[in-house]
Amino acid sequence: MFQIGLSLAQAPVSRAASSAPDAHVFVVAGDSVASGRAAETDAEVFPAGARHWAASNAWEPVGSRLHHGPWETGAVARPDASANFGWARAFANAYQAANPGVILHLIGVARAGAGFANGLWTPGGAAYQAALGRINAALSAAPANAVLKGILWHQGGADAQDPAARATYEAALTGLVASLRADVVGAGPSTPFVIGGHFPLSAQYHADIQSVCQSRPNRIAHTGYADPSTPTEATLFDGVHPDAAANQRLGQSYHLALLQAAANPSVASTGAITTGAIGHYPLPRALVATVTGVALGSPASDRLLVVAVTARSDTAIRPLSVSVGGLRMTRAGAPETGVNHCGATLYYGRVPDGTAATVEVAFDALNYNGQAAISVLPVYGARLHPASAKGFAIARSDSGTTTLSAPISAEPGEFVYAFATGISNALAAAVVNLPQTLSSLAGNAKYGIYSAAGLSATSGPMTVTFNFDMNLVRATLAAIVLKPS
Repeated sequence: MFQIGLSLAQAPVSRAASSAPDAHVFVVAGDSVASGRAAETDAEVFPAGARHWAASNAWEPVGSRLHHGPWETGAVARPDASANFGWARAFANAYQAANPGVILHLIGVARAGAGFANGLWTPGGAAYQAALGRINAALSAAPANAVLKGILWHQGGADAQDPAARATYEAALTGLVASLRADVVGAGPSTPFVIGGHFPLSAQYHADIQSVCQSRPNRIAHTGYADPSTPTEATLFDGVHPDAAANQRLGQSYHLALLQAAANPSVASTGAITTGAIGHYPLPRALVATVTGVALGSPASDRLLVVAVTARSDTAIRPLSVSVGGLRMTRAGAPETGVNHCGATLYYGRVPDGTAATVEVAFDALNYNGQAAISVLPVYGARLHPASAKGFAIARSDSGTTTLSAPISAEPGEFVYAFATGISNALAAAVVNLPQTLSSLAGNAKYGIYSAAGLSATSGPMTVTFNFDMNLVRATLAAIVLKPS
């Protein structure tokens, strides 16, 4: 799990002496998911004493909603009981609870529809400069003992709609992190930068954007990933934006990811990855399915479990959450579903203690003829999250095939795990281009699950391939690449 005793200190904006409580400053940036569109519930408020850079261009107490700049309309930015709000409020409460002696100062600079394709977040452009001016003005007027503690980012919907923008998104986001760290007063290369994951049910979701965001902690030092699948999948009120409950959970994920960013001083690898044995376990037919006695391998502080979930029925089935011994796992990519399809969804997470545990999988549906199973593999010496933007892939075959392949990218010493599932006349014999394999049935004589794993010996593009000795229908393959610590 994340270490929570680490210092998040950055260079103070000013070093003038002050006896006032410490002021911790955060920038909230991105698009409308960052600024928020959920209807007010009055279930929580910003912490007492928290301040924001208000429409008056001055530090004021936060009202019902964080102000994000002159580009917001009055209808969105209204400070009343029905105001739209986002995850910044839950983040503020989680951070304040962990740091009770500080005064939070929040600077909002998110704007709806902002991206790189439309130039609104392109460094040097007019919109970027306007946001930067707002940030630096707020920092210049901050209390003498103010310290910039991090930049919190959620964006990608606009760029997901443009194939050219998707192709350049990794370079654009990486460049933005560097630009903000260079241009913001008091920031630097070690300023924590948190990037939020995206919602698979959103009309603006694209796997390429999600892969870039989820892999940044393995590509940029002092970055963290805020997971929208923990403790359960985000719910949306309009097909794009998270509702109040999902914002509350996502804000807590941003706080955990901030700690993760502080514990991520380098993306260099110094160790080697090893594994335990793969295990396969059928799940009972239930909306919340549990299996006890799942083997976890040897306990270790760096133990990472990779869990593959498969489910099929005559309706589409989507896993909502996975927990191992009560610890919630993080989803890689998107839940894979389909009518009568054998979906394959990958999860991962740190589980340091115990040699066996109960695994719980919650589904959104599972009717009378549904079947489900999991594959579990303990991995040691691996970093959290996919190794790169090409470190996750998924492939499907609806009509039937004897070969399933998925393209990934891996460097020597990086670890590849792949999981395939499908229906055949009997358990098919599988030949995979990875050394560790396991095949078994999931509940009946036709539903097969196949796992494979191993270290990469080459650099660059790689195709994980399962070759079967008989035809599989409704088949799915998912693969993930992990980087050594």
